[in-house]
Amino acid sequence: MSETDLDEFRRIYAKHVDHVRTGDMKAAMAEMVRENLPAVFHGIDVPRSAVQHAEIIDVRADGDLRVGDSVYRLPDRSIGLRSFWEQHDGRWLAARLENFDPEPGETAGDAPSHMEFPWGPAADGLDQPYWDGSKLGELRLQRCAHCQRWIWGPQWICPACHTLCPAWQSVEPTGVVYAWSRSHRAFIQEYADRTPYVTVLVELPHAGGRRVLGLMPDADTVRIGDTVHGRFELDEGADWPLLRWYRSENRK
Repeated sequence: MSETDLDEFRRIYAKHVDHVRTGDMKAAMAEMVRENLPAVFHGIDVPRSAVQHAEIIDVRADGDLRVGDSVYRLPDRSIGLRSFWEQHDGRWLAARLENFDPEPGETAGDAPSHMEFPWGPAADGLDQPYWDGSKLGELRLQRCAHCQRWIWGPQWICPACHTLCPAWQSVEPTGVVYAWSRSHRAFIQEYADRTPYVTVLVELPHAGGRRVLGLMPDADTVRIGDTVHGRFELDEGADWPLLRWYRSENRK
């Protein structure tokens, strides 16, 4: 392989990094192997929106592959992201991702405080808009701008028309109880003092019938078909609010 070939890949990779840095995920995902989406993101911490700074650490050849290492600086952490590129029909496309430690001296004790709680944004950033909405008291779901399909849980690709990066939209937090259960054992430590508690699966008529889970406090009785409204509530010591459902006056 000649230096000219590697220089050409450097230009391709630099353009890709800039797409990620500026939050243009649609353009960034168009530079990836489509067949590997969305599985390529599973378990990977990636920037979900524009970041303060991005630095290319290394670009190299590894046999028939090309490899790029970059560090993205976010307000709460730095992300080391390595991508492995393959040739497809004469184009270099990212086929696989992995994280690396951008701060070798950083210890687990330096992790952001929101990681101490079992809820909040996933490491890959896919559901970040949902949690950002929760802090504003908004219930946000994805809706494909191309085919208008509502999507829940979050997806990198619309399951109906395969459009990349479906948009997020606020939804009226009202619906009907589709299913419910009462738990007499706390499955996470934070709920130990709340047993028994009721979990409801609520069908949202304003979001194409998508169904969203949440707790229903003070639910002595609950029935399938109950009309409920939701609101986000922040527990003491938590960084992210949780969606909770309350029975509306109108009961079916």
